[in-house]
Amino acid sequence: MKKTLALILSLCLTLALVSGCGSNGGNSSTPAASNPNASGTADTSDTPSASTGSPTSLTVGVMSDTDGFDPINTVNFVGCNLVYETLVDIDPETSEAVGVLAESWEYVDDTHLRVKLYDDATFSNGEPVTGEDVYWSWYRNITENSSNMNCFAFIDWDNWEFVSDKEFIISYLEPFGPAVNYMTMCCFSVVCQSAMENATSDDYWSAPVGSGPYSVVENVSGAYSSYALREDYWNAEQMPEATEITVRNYSDASTLFIDYETGALDIAFDLDVTDADRVSAGEVANTTLETISANNVIGLAFPEYTEALSDVRVRQALAYAIDVEALTEMAYGSLGTVATALVPSNVQDVLEVGQQEYDPEKAKQLLDEAGVSNLTLHMVIVGNPTDERLATTIQAYFQAVGVTLEIESCDLATAISHFMNSETDLVINSGSVVTMDIYEALQMTLSSSTNATIRITDESYNEDLLAAMSSTDESVQSTAYTEAQQWLHDNYRQVPIAELNTAFCYNSEKVSAVNTIGDEALTLRYVELAG
Repeated sequence: MKKTLALILSLCLTLALVSGCGSNGGNSSTPAASNPNASGTADTSDTPSASTGSPTSLTVGVMSDTDGFDPINTVNFVGCNLVYETLVDIDPETSEAVGVLAESWEYVDDTHLRVKLYDDATFSNGEPVTGEDVYWSWYRNITENSSNMNCFAFIDWDNWEFVSDKEFIISYLEPFGPAVNYMTMCCFSVVCQSAMENATSDDYWSAPVGSGPYSVVENVSGAYSSYALREDYWNAEQMPEATEITVRNYSDASTLFIDYETGALDIAFDLDVTDADRVSAGEVANTTLETISANNVIGLAFPEYTEALSDVRVRQALAYAIDVEALTEMAYGSLGTVATALVPSNVQDVLEVGQQEYDPEKAKQLLDEAGVSNLTLHMVIVGNPTDERLATTIQAYFQAVGVTLEIESCDLATAISHFMNSETDLVINSGSVVTMDIYEALQMTLSSSTNATIRITDESYNEDLLAAMSSTDESVQSTAYTEAQQWLHDNYRQVPIAELNTAFCYNSEKVSAVNTIGDEALTLRYVELAG
């Protein structure tokens, strides 16, 4: 059963990689490095300008779309997390779960989790948030065949127990340690069952009913969405300061920053490295720059299915051949730091393995010891500028030690197909974490039972991951995760290159602080206004 569940979860996380099962902030993972300099065009001609007439209104620019407000099928994480809430969220300082709708939770045993909702938690229509709403909201992923349905595969739907309207016991098919952290995902948001059932689809989604602090005023997909603060928001201690928020959508980072400089935006998220460096240098008046973790580690992975890499000395040689410090500076500038771990540094149970040493002479020596010469490798990448720069630079490093690297650049769908069919010798891997649970990073990017890009089949490694996944004991989890990371490092299955950051800026005459919790969606709820 454990292996079956792991395989099901593999599909869940693979789908999350290409669809909408994102976190409360919408950080997502791809099998290739993310591009901080992404470009495109967006028509924002009909978008409202920054609301200079109201000191409590904000206009915010983001590199995303408002495609709708159904949390089970959307990439509009910014909007959904203004309107809806999940049971728990992640504390940015501790990386531990903290209650949002859930006042408390505790395991009754390894497969049953008792949850108590806040008594005063209500939806925007005044109805109380109940355990039935939670069950119904989550189960919609199954009944409506959502792209995220497999994220709920570990739940035993037939054996939930409703103790009262505000208290219930979730039943799981077997022990699943990351269960609570999974609840931070957007697809675990709670909607009002009665409101959705009693309205037509179009009417409901034009004015969705959630328990969050804002209601939707207007939404123009691909352009902007606007929100108004609910005066009756149930959580008075967490009442936001901004009374109105307009979120403008961009596909071009340069256009976003131009709009910020001209005063059309109060806050600009997802700056490219050039604009971030300009702000940092003091070239933009009345502007404060913030940099936060993107919860993403870029690494060079050596799949088990690549026969030419079966000798650990060859993998070691390729690791020593690359200068990770130079690679990080070249590709990401000030938005990247040299990675010293295989997973993001702010997740629980991370193992620091140190910076990969650059030693081309040692690389040549190891290749000689392995009896390898005239080695040619093939690498598939997603065709974006950042990945292409990474790949061509790695190609040059390999050439310097006598290894030829052939690069095939293609779109995301084609790249995933190649990875699924083991049609690449090397992988530029993006270890992005949605739930802030280390299981996600390891399961998605490195385990044979889940990932299509590397496929580690070593029994000890997979047993460690399954042991961690199948336990609710934190000490057992920590030991297993440490051992799994150590195995990966010792066997040179992935070389960490860069840990990525996200930059944003704000008008310091309008905003005094943006209390970030690791992602853009939630920062909007806790903006502190100047004055």
